[in-house]
Amino acid sequence: MTQAVVLGSTGCIGNNIVRACLAAGWQVRAFHRQGSDTWMLDGLQAEHVVGDIMEPASLVDAMEGCDVAFHAAAYYPLHSLDMRGSLRTAVTGMRHVLAAADEAKVGRLVFTSTLTTIGAPARAGCPADEDDFYLPGSTDSAYFESKWAMEAEAWRAAAQGRPVVIVNPTAVFGPWDVKPTTGEILVNVAQGRFPVWLDLEVNVVDARDLGEGHRLAAERGQPGRRYILGGENLPVRDALTVAAREAGVRPPRWHVSLGLVRWLVRVGEAAGRLPLVRPLPLEHFKTIGEWRALNTARARAELGFKTRPFIDTVRDTLAWFREYGYL
Repeated sequence: MTQAVVLGSTGCIGNNIVRACLAAGWQVRAFHRQGSDTWMLDGLQAEHVVGDIMEPASLVDAMEGCDVAFHAAAYYPLHSLDMRGSLRTAVTGMRHVLAAADEAKVGRLVFTSTLTTIGAPARAGCPADEDDFYLPGSTDSAYFESKWAMEAEAWRAAAQGRPVVIVNPTAVFGPWDVKPTTGEILVNVAQGRFPVWLDLEVNVVDARDLGEGHRLAAERGQPGRRYILGGENLPVRDALTVAAREAGVRPPRWHVSLGLVRWLVRVGEAAGRLPLVRPLPLEHFKTIGEWRALNTARARAELGFKTRPFIDTVRDTLAWFREYGYL
C-alpha cells in the first residue's frame, strides 16, 4: 500500500490531496504545525504528524518510510515590503523539504507550485503552457519572485537526479477552502460586494480535482517535468456572472480598467496601509495583468487529469461556505 505524507494538510489544496489519496486506498500522514486548527481533518483516517517546514528534523521524521511526499505548504508572502526576507524564507523552506526527502529516501516528491511561474505565451494568440516560463525580476511582487525561486530549487533538484515532479495549480475554488484567498471572491460575490468586472481571462480549477491531480502526478508524472493542473479558461466577467447567478444575486455591472486597478495598488503601497485588498492579497492585484488563459493539455494527456464544469464547482463551494458559516 502506498504511504504518503502531505505537507500543508490543513490548507485547501493539502486537505483535498489528503482526501484524494485516502479515497485511492493510500495510507496518509497529515503534516501540520503544533497548534494549527485541524478540524478540517476530522473524520479522516489520516495519521497526524506535527512539525514545521523550518524544522528539518521534523520533516525527516514525517517522511520516513513514505513512498510519496506532497509539498503543499510552500511560503505565501502577502506583501513585498521585504523582498529579500521573503526570498530567504521561501528558498530556505524549500531546501529543507528537498533535503529531508533525500535523507528519508522518499520515492517521489510532488511540489505544488503555482500558475504565476507560467510566463506569457511564446506564440501570440495561444494559451501559455508549461514551456512558457516566468521571467525573474519582471515584476516587483514578492509572491511572484518567491514562487519562482522555490520552483527553481525544485528544477535544480530534478536536474541532480532527484525524483521531483512539479504541478502548477491555476485559480483554485472548492470545498475545504478554510482560509479563503481566491475562494473569498465567491464569498464576496454571494454577499453582493463584488459589483465590478475586469477585462481579463483566467483559468479555474476545482480543489477536489486538484487533489486527485496531485495523486496522479505522484503515480504518472515524469520527474523533472511540470504539469499545469487547471480547468476551464473563462473571461473574468463570465466567471463572476456564473457565481452571482448561483448565489442568487445581481451579476457584476461595472467594468473597471486595469489602469485604474494598478493606480489604486500604487496608492495603497505608497500609503503603507493596505497589505490586503479584499478579496485578494494586494500582491495579486498589483500583477493583475499577468492573469491569462492556460493550456492544460499536458496534464490531461500524460496524467489522465480530468476536471468538472466550473458551474458545479461554484455550486458546491457556495454550499460548503454556507454549511461552515462563511456565508
